[in-house]
Amino acid sequence: MRQEPVRCQSERVFVAVRSKRFKNEDTDQIKPDAFYLRKKNDIVELGISVIVANRCPTMEEAKSLTGLQSIHGVDSLVVSEIEALGLQVMQDSATHASIMGMPYRTGENLEIDVLADELADKLARLCQMEHR
Repeated sequence: MRQEPVRCQSERVFVAVRSKRFKNEDTDQIKPDAFYLRKKNDIVELGISVIVANRCPTMEEAKSLTGLQSIHGVDSLVVSEIEALGLQVMQDSATHASIMGMPYRTGENLEIDVLADELADKLARLCQMEHR
């Protein structure tokens, strides 16, 4: 059940990768492209969806939590590191939050590219270790 968004109190949130194109085939790491807001039917996403959980969800759990039919990876971000970039993590249900404050990318925009790179660099790679 959705609630009024509040600042996420969790230490970590988890990113589920919805497309193979967001993963580097050689390193298996999530690309910065995964952190750009998308536009569908002329509506721009308001934030980047993340999973709130006390441990890294398995691929099946991530599919269930996100409602996506396929997941190509899961990794974690530290909430305080996201906030240090000037972004907010707002939680709207027990298992869902959004990274807010990411601008929509229109053409070449260095600020957005830097933020996306920073988020990708901050991925902890914990889930890859937990699920080996």
